This record gives sequence, C-alpha cells and structure tokens, in this order.
Amino acid sequence: MEIEITRDYLPFFLQSVNVQSAFLAFTTNSADNLVIGNVEFDGVSVGTPMEDEQIGGFSVPLTITGPPPWKHKIGIAGIPANTRVWLLLQFGTS
Repeated sequence: MEIEITRDYLPFFLQSVNVQSAFLAFTTNSADNLVIGNVEFDGVSVGTPMEDEQIGGFSVPLTITGPPPWKHKIGIAGIPANTRVWLLLQFGTS
C-alpha cells in the first residue's frame, strides 16, 4: 500500500506543522486475539506491532518526520479481516 499526504489533504491549521512522530495502529472489534505479521516501511522491516494500551490495540512506530508532503510504501504481512488500520501522526509547530 502506498500513502501520500500533501498539504492539500490537511486542514489549514495543520499545513505549517511538522510531524514529530508517527505510528501505524491496528484495532478490531473481534473477540479473537489480533495477530499482525511483520510491517515494512519503505522496504525496511520495522518489526511486528506490539500491544498498545493507549489505543486498545497494537502499534508500530514509523519514521515519518518533518513537514508534508510525505510519500511512503507500507507492507503488512498477515493482517486479519475486519482489522482497522490507522496512521497516527503527532504534530509540532514548525
């Protein structure tokens, strides 16, 4: 999957900010245990998502930083059906 985020996708009040940290998060409504395989970010393994109590699911850190635009490739091995995938960005001012 490829993601591309430009200033056009952001609300006006976020267009001049920098990303300080980013995470890919996984959640599900299923009662089954959520098991996600390896995650690749721009062709480099970033590991297997770990349980994250803040989001009530699993997450893995990504190396997205700085101002937009961002264009990256994300690969996810073994993602179960009905899994929600979220790109979480923590912003700071430029």
